[in-house]
Amino acid sequence: MATVTQIGPRLGIAPTCAALGLPRATYYRRRRPARATPPRRRSPRALGESERAAVLEHVGGREEARESEPADLEERRGVAGPGDLT
Repeated sequence: MATVTQIGPRLGIAPTCAALGLPRATYYRRRRPARATPPRRRSPRALGESERAAVLEHVGGREEARESEPADLEERRGVAGPGDLT
């Protein structure tokens, strides 16, 4: 990159890139300033903060909620699952 930047203005960017085996698009892309990635939009289906806090409190904490399967949580709470109705 530094070589293309130094020699390119005298010999031309295209021939310099070709001689070095560097695609011109890569040269120009790396010269652009880095763009900040926009923050991710919140899903319209996401729980609100109060709802999320209530769910986490109900299941006993964040780590337990991530590691457990829904059936495990129902079993611990004593809730009958769809197959347990008999």
